[in-house]
Amino acid sequence: MSSGIMPFVAPPGGRDASKVMIGPGWLYLSATIPATGQPPTITAPIPPNTPPAVTGATLVGYTKDGSKFSSGFTLTPIEADESKAPLWQQVNVETVTIDGTLMQLFDPAVIESFLPNMVMSTTTTPAGTLYTVGGLVNVPTANLPSVLLIGQPRPPNDAKYVSAMIYSAMNVDAFVFNLTRKAAAETTFKFEAQPVSSRPLGDQLGQVFYLT
Repeated sequence: MSSGIMPFVAPPGGRDASKVMIGPGWLYLSATIPATGQPPTITAPIPPNTPPAVTGATLVGYTKDGSKFSSGFTLTPIEADESKAPLWQQVNVETVTIDGTLMQLFDPAVIESFLPNMVMSTTTTPAGTLYTVGGLVNVPTANLPSVLLIGQPRPPNDAKYVSAMIYSAMNVDAFVFNLTRKAAAETTFKFEAQPVSSRPLGDQLGQVFYLT
């Protein structure tokens, strides 16, 4: 005869410290853009505190407070007088960004991607890297790199990671640095996704991938 007491069944999800993520993460520029339906090519497992190898990418150095990925959208309600609620919500603008504050400024291989409206030259005397600005009407597509952010769950688990990628990104923050003995020079950055129309709808800005 049943006692009427239902057996305990654990709900899905729950508290799991191994699913908490904490930095530092790794920020890359110009990683090879994957085919639709595929993640970036990242060498795993990833030893703790070791930047993974990423196909075609340049690893960004020190940042002040790490890097933040954000994906959002705005909606426009389609309304009719005969309905008290919107007939539907129209997606108006989609935004995908990766932002932070770069400290490692003496690094031309990295800085190039932070200067979308500048023209680079390496044929100078003395030898160096020159950036000039002024007169461009459109930002060259060569100055719109892919941007990739990689993080891991803690405690360190070298077999798992999360990656967030923008396929074509423009830094929309001004390039600024201040030279003082009181603090390291730094500049903020905000890479904003630009649409890649050659990719299918639903996959034109970027992606997030969990290797679980």
